[in-house]
Amino acid sequence: MFGFDALEGNKSITFYDGIGRITGFLSGPPGVIEANKKISDESWIDGEYSDEIYYVIDGVAKFRTEMDVIVNGKILNQLPMPCKVFINQSEYQVEDGEVELVFDQPGIYKVKISAWPFLDKEIEIEN
Repeated sequence: MFGFDALEGNKSITFYDGIGRITGFLSGPPGVIEANKKISDESWIDGEYSDEIYYVIDGVAKFRTEMDVIVNGKILNQLPMPCKVFINQSEYQVEDGEVELVFDQPGIYKVKISAWPFLDKEIEIEN
């Protein structure tokens, strides 16, 4: 009825955008997968890959690497460029590879650094 044998083994493909960010995946019988490959506007690779730890470059899934950020007190060095720093729901764009954190209240602050294609890094800074 559908042009494929439902007893065939399943296949998976992973879709990604122009910068290698994984946008989703599809698993199913080979006939369904092949039909979706033909009609998709997105690029795809064979296999199922998590967007949290992989990206795609030159048609190959690669692990996203960790950032080598140096934390020295309230100064963050060797930030990848460009990157974003998130502190308590506020977002800051960083363009020069270093940031000095200044807080107006004592406490422990959760800081997240995000720069594609690196893995996000989360640290706690005490003020």
